[in-house]
Amino acid sequence: MARRIATHPGGFIKRNYLEELGLTVSALAEALGIHRATLSRLLNEQTDLSPALALRLSMVLGGTPGSWMNLQTNHSLTKLEAEREADEHAWKPAVALQDGCLARHARAQQPALPSRPASL
Repeated sequence: MARRIATHPGGFIKRNYLEELGLTVSALAEALGIHRATLSRLLNEQTDLSPALALRLSMVLGGTPGSWMNLQTNHSLTKLEAEREADEHAWKPAVALQDGCLARHARAQQPALPSRPASL
């Protein structure tokens, strides 16, 4: 069964602000203080939302920077999970952990750090 990918923040803005409120890309870009092309790439889901733009969106459209970043995080994670399901073989680890043994073994094999001279 295909996994549903969460809405990209650009698609959310396009549907809920541009289309619903009749805003233009140019007007919103100007309000955000960014280039029209930058906003267009986000709206067309060609780029991810940055924390800086999330802050600007919160000041112009409302919400919190965290809520805008959560949209991006949810989109990115569900997209990655869908890709993993589609190509399960490519996502198999070369070595599996068993009760954390590999992690303990890896720490035990690390070289000891040189001791610090007493004069420092």
